[in-house]
Amino acid sequence: MKKSIFSIFLRLGPGATLFTLGLALLFTGCKNTSEKEVSPAKPNLRHSAAYTATLPWQQDTLYSYKLTMESTASVTEAKGVSDLTLSGILKMIPLEQTAQSIQMIVELSQLAIRSEDPETQPVFDAMLPELKKPFACLYEKGENTFIHTQANLSLSSVSVVRSVCAALQFSNVSKEKSPSWTVNEHDGSGTYEAVYTAQGNNRFSKKKTSYKPTSMEGKLGLGLGVQVKMEVLSSNGEVTLKDGVLYKVAYQEQLRSVIGLNAPVSSKTEFSLVLKDKSKNQGISDWGGLLASARKLDAKEPFSQVKKGTYSFDQEKIGTLTFEKVLEFFELSGQLTAEGVKRQDAAQKQLLRRRTRMFSALTALLRSDEANVVKADAAIRSGSVAAHSLIDGLSSGGSDACQQALLTLAADEKVDLAIRKKAIASILMTGNASAQTVHSLLDIAKTADFGHHMYMGLGTMCRKLQASGQEGLAGEIGAFLVQRLKAANDAELQVTALRGIANSAFTPAFGPASAYLREPYPEDVRAAAVEALRLMGHPRVNDIIADAMGANNSRIQRAALNAAKTREPNAKLAKAVSTVVLESENAATRKAALAIVIKWLPQRPSLKSVLEKVAASDTNPGVRNLAAAAMDAE
Repeated sequence: MKKSIFSIFLRLGPGATLFTLGLALLFTGCKNTSEKEVSPAKPNLRHSAAYTATLPWQQDTLYSYKLTMESTASVTEAKGVSDLTLSGILKMIPLEQTAQSIQMIVELSQLAIRSEDPETQPVFDAMLPELKKPFACLYEKGENTFIHTQANLSLSSVSVVRSVCAALQFSNVSKEKSPSWTVNEHDGSGTYEAVYTAQGNNRFSKKKTSYKPTSMEGKLGLGLGVQVKMEVLSSNGEVTLKDGVLYKVAYQEQLRSVIGLNAPVSSKTEFSLVLKDKSKNQGISDWGGLLASARKLDAKEPFSQVKKGTYSFDQEKIGTLTFEKVLEFFELSGQLTAEGVKRQDAAQKQLLRRRTRMFSALTALLRSDEANVVKADAAIRSGSVAAHSLIDGLSSGGSDACQQALLTLAADEKVDLAIRKKAIASILMTGNASAQTVHSLLDIAKTADFGHHMYMGLGTMCRKLQASGQEGLAGEIGAFLVQRLKAANDAELQVTALRGIANSAFTPAFGPASAYLREPYPEDVRAAAVEALRLMGHPRVNDIIADAMGANNSRIQRAALNAAKTREPNAKLAKAVSTVVLESENAATRKAALAIVIKWLPQRPSLKSVLEKVAASDTNPGVRNLAAAAMDAE
């Protein structure tokens, strides 16, 4: 599959009219003239890049596809939304092919790009002449590895090119008779894992399961490294072959991404590519001369950096804006309401777009110049009505200076409590916490009461640090949570500490948390103790959750189901969940347990018998329909 078309419009717009926080960096796989290029010379057409021999493309044949893309994106913190539709004809000519490699010349024609934003439409219109210029995609075992583009294409147009090249990937590399196989592929957003499943009649389902974390190293005078995280919320794709070549590629996906501290963006994309015709190539003939002066981009490297002290695209997002102009906008821009946007109020939607673009410029200004961080801190402390937007900007900026500004605000008792709570919530979401940040947070947690959100955030940070290999820092947070649990002298404090441990995946906390599973502790503490084990790697966790699921207590049973959702089941846990599905008297509980059974079905095919029983005999139509739909999807 391809990267979301959302990447195309995240960074578009004249001057500073870019669409989102720092996410032009994340989604836009294209690069500017400072980007690392791999030789501008004439391409080697026998470079190891291609499909497997199972796709017998006919050389010097023109394949014409109908191309459509539709995407909606929302910027969580900035409450932004954008829509885009792209359609046209994709013409593709296979060049020299080996058993493992092929290069394609691609040309886009009859293109139309439509945006609901009248300020953005002229930008899309200006891209059309650039997108008429042919480009080349190289593949190896189905993966897009290199791209040749014409020199001096705009970043926006290169982003479209990368999207198209990624869409043509098909990795039919299964060496066994298994109907499913997993491969690593990549698009403009990074490297992801995809699962192919043969459906018969030359049809294959294809689903992205996860993206690998990506670190962007920049030099902001602070040695900053920004962690980029892409989450696959849903992914359903279909690849159909005909006469051995790609006939149709279609999919729907929802992605969420976070860059730096707190820049979540969600996108929904629908994509379709359908073969309409193939004929003798009578178009591009001098492809060697066409590509001789092209730049060669490594498709495996979606991120770049500028050596002049800021990340790629930041200056484009800033344009002629200054911090003062952006601050004035947020102080005077008026009230944006979710209800107004939802009911398609034109004025509210236009304000939404403007706020999104201005927020994108704000994060770039804060990230690229520490002086702007000082100005933001002063505005927040002076009671600016834009304080919450400025805190969001500091959170999304991601630099050391931004982190320290948030920490200082959170620790200062002279600052309004609501501002302190928002600052602490923002800093807790960081995926690249430094030792100084961790130690400052622990100091704050020891002296200030920010409630269960503080502990849950620390638990999440502990888990992220473990995942990035920073066991020492993670251990400090985990030890703090355990200490707070042991020192808690009432049920509320015990539950608060256990919720933090539940997010931490800190296995050394298994013993202390397990001590709260039994009476005389009240049921809310025992339920929290069950959930506290949910992410731990201890070998007894599954059995404990299974036992809790059989407890004659609905609250503890629900906690056990919540914990089970995150586990890879053993036989005992699978049986316990099946028993709840078949025997619980509560329809909502049965439905929750059934969702877990469906999730586990690929690993435990024997659970299909549970689906069959539920579909045939459950007394609740909603539960029956869920089981039947899962069976149909098999």
